[in-house]
Amino acid sequence: MTEQDLQNPNFNPGGIPHIPDVRDFQWRDIGSAIPPFDWSAGYDVETLLEAKLNSPGFKLPVKDQNGSGSCGGQATSQEDGVLEAFADAGFEERSAKYVIAQTFVLDSNGQMLGSRFKDNGDLVRNQGVSREALCPSYDNGQPPTDAFMNRIGDITEAARADAKFSKTKSYAYVSPTIDDFAQALATNFGMIMLLRGSNNGTWGSPFPQPGLRKWAHFMYVGKAKLINGAKFIGAINSWGKNIGENGWQWFGENYFASGNIDLGQTMLFADLIPPPPKYVFTRDLHIGSAGVDVKFLQIFLNAHNCPVADSGPGSPGHETSTFGILTQQALEKFQRDNAITPAFGYFGPLTRTKVNAMQ
Repeated sequence: MTEQDLQNPNFNPGGIPHIPDVRDFQWRDIGSAIPPFDWSAGYDVETLLEAKLNSPGFKLPVKDQNGSGSCGGQATSQEDGVLEAFADAGFEERSAKYVIAQTFVLDSNGQMLGSRFKDNGDLVRNQGVSREALCPSYDNGQPPTDAFMNRIGDITEAARADAKFSKTKSYAYVSPTIDDFAQALATNFGMIMLLRGSNNGTWGSPFPQPGLRKWAHFMYVGKAKLINGAKFIGAINSWGKNIGENGWQWFGENYFASGNIDLGQTMLFADLIPPPPKYVFTRDLHIGSAGVDVKFLQIFLNAHNCPVADSGPGSPGHETSTFGILTQQALEKFQRDNAITPAFGYFGPLTRTKVNAMQ
């Protein structure tokens, strides 16, 4: 990435704003049971990887998207590489092309818009991500163009088979507050953020400043600390080594307060997801009910052999906040299994008492 790229009026690093969905799993549903982030201790994923890999001086590779709209693939592959390193005690870079070639979005004129959080997260969850060596993200060693990154035919069967060896993961969305970001990244070995920016002359520096919301950009976040007593999170850009401090840049509370950080997404190892906090149900629920208590009821039913759905909305990891016919049917099964009568899928005092006692 060069200064000329930043000056281009059509510059678009490739972030597409998230479209909220009631099925989105929220980090706060888990984070509420986890202690707040300790800012006095800080967090540095590279320091942890240095110890985990027994590799003094270890640094994450700095990616270069070269003005392409592939930032979603770059950040997603960076996060997946980190998670696989902690799982396997060995680091192998993951392919940004494997992700973006399957999730890119074009505008009506066939121009690259970029990618979305949900599409990238679903790909990691459903497929995994291949190693860079099996699906190179550089064109004969040179930083890529959109045409190169979007060429899905370059994803070989060997790369797809390799991706399947990735450890199973899921994801949750993180609200755009610096404390929630710090807690999520320190719990899950990092996260991805979607932020807004413009070329205001600060983006080559270690401390970019908020400005106009001209473009959206994904970055992997792996650090958090106090700098001169103020809270900052550290993210590694995919614009080459000449950006920030060898690719790393710092975003403080002023960036969050500006509204220029849209959202975060954190990947979690599926078998290491902390159990949801105990939820005390206090009201009757029935078809048409909506709210966080419905989501926790679906989580409970899925965990007690009364699945709301095998896949899609209501299935494990995809619980929703809406009580529909599938929730009613799952609740009927729970009532029959536990001799609660009448078993017609109404969440009333008898069922509520039983569910609260079983958590």
